[in-house]
Parts: sequence; structure tokens; C-alpha cells
Amino acid sequence: VFPKYQNLQAQADATAAGTSMLAIAKAVNYYQASTGEWPQDKNRRVLPPELEPYLDTNEFEDGPLGGVWDYEDWRGGGNTAGGDEIGIAVSIVEGDPDLYEAVDAAIDDGDLTTGLVRFCESSPRLVYILLF
Repeated sequence: VFPKYQNLQAQADATAAGTSMLAIAKAVNYYQASTGEWPQDKNRRVLPPELEPYLDTNEFEDGPLGGVWDYEDWRGGGNTAGGDEIGIAVSIVEGDPDLYEAVDAAIDDGDLTTGLVRFCESSPRLVYILLF
């Protein structure tokens, strides 16, 4: 019974992380569409102040999968995922990599090398790409 419970809990955690990742990505996209600008990149666990009207700060502070949230403005920084350079992304840093595929399957295409949810090889983390 315990292994089955652990599997169900892991799946629930991955789905919750995916849902939060989508909420953060939508807030960033809404801000960009409303202002024509991207939020300023901040440190891990720090919600860019520009996003406060669009997102509950608790959504950004709660660490998914044992890791933390980060908003990334990597334009021109050479960070890649699936062979493509990443410009703007929301990421899970230091989370459980065993659950990354489950997050991808819950909100994207289930392949960590394609789609919008990918594994970033150059700075290991799960990313939701907003701009290539």
C-alpha cells in the first residue's frame, strides 16, 4: 500500500507543480501583453514586483517538487533546452528531476526536449518557455 501511496502522492505533486507553473506563465504573459515589456529578472523565490497584481505571492513562494520557483530573463545568455536557446522562462530550480516528465505530461506534450515545458541542459532545471 505504501509504494502505491507514494506514487499517487508524487503524481499529485507533479500535477500541482504543473498547474502552478501554468498560472505563473499566464501572469507573465498577461503582464507582457498589457505593457509590451517583460518583468525584471529577480532572484529565486522572488516574485517580480510587476507580477504582484496578476499573481498571489504565495503561488510563487511555495517550492514545487522540493525546489523553488524562478523567473528567468536569459535573452542572449546561451541557456538551451532541447537544442533551442531560451529567452524568457519560468523554472523549477532544485526540484525532484524524477517528476519533471510527469509535470510535462500534465501540462504539455510529455517530452522534455520539445514543446514549451523542457529540461534546460545548460542550467539544469525544468523550464516553461515563454520566449525563445
